[in-house]
Amino acid sequence: MMTPEHSTMLVVGAEVQTPFAILCISANYTIRAQAFVGVLGLRHMHVVYDVPHSLNRKNNSTNSPGAVRTRTGSNPETAGGSESEESMPKQSMLQTKRCPRCRLLADQGSAPGYCTAHHTLWQHERRAVVAWAHWALATRNVVLLDTETTGLDNEAEVLELALLSTQGEVLFDTLIRPQGPIPAAATAVHQIDASAVAHAPTFGAVYPRLVALLRKRFVIVYNAAYDRRILDQTCARYGLPPVRPAAWHCAMLEYAKFTGVWNAAKQDYTWHKLQGGDHSALGDCRATLATIAWMAEANG
Repeated sequence: MMTPEHSTMLVVGAEVQTPFAILCISANYTIRAQAFVGVLGLRHMHVVYDVPHSLNRKNNSTNSPGAVRTRTGSNPETAGGSESEESMPKQSMLQTKRCPRCRLLADQGSAPGYCTAHHTLWQHERRAVVAWAHWALATRNVVLLDTETTGLDNEAEVLELALLSTQGEVLFDTLIRPQGPIPAAATAVHQIDASAVAHAPTFGAVYPRLVALLRKRFVIVYNAAYDRRILDQTCARYGLPPVRPAAWHCAMLEYAKFTGVWNAAKQDYTWHKLQGGDHSALGDCRATLATIAWMAEANG
């Protein structure tokens, strides 16, 4: 926001008998005046825009650059009337939509609200995701992996693990009896408790088959960083080498690029929850496959 010595304030007000509000903003921005007034229930409004203090105010006129401009009009929703002939064009009162990545003016045709340059960049990345989805579905040595676990922390273990081919063939699906306890909070998510895994194999027992199935495979996981970490932790707990396939791919990150919603706080695309999953390892593999197939059907 500009400092007092650089600008005046923007005042949104009303007739004496109606409510009023005062809003200080930078000269770089406007507001959605009609919406603002509608929310407050104002029947009339007066708007005074920012004016640099360096201007000689006694020489300012409404036709000079940077001059104070005012708008008076009725709120159609409360007064039922139309804007007066003296009012400025409605579009000039609306807040200009800005690109969330660079704050430049947004391209009106951009669904995520990007400027022209960032919309072009996103479209390029989205086409790359579509190509990746086609590759995943067409490549025979790609598998989908998902786990259910005893928690999220550094002590968490694999509790259930499934592998699914991109043709929908179930390659591996088993419960795993952990060394540690299963917290109630984890059971509330995936419905797996100690009784469910009482006769299940240990991770050490399934490890050789898991390694054989993943050897030279491309593994796709929804939130790959999490599942890889839990797998590595579980391997370490049993004194086993980490599972190392040919490569890991994260479907969640690809889907984030595909949707294109920008997270300004993280300065990256927004992560989305897996759609259609049921918090079982095999069910989430199938939901991930469905997400990849849906992206592959897009037009880029």
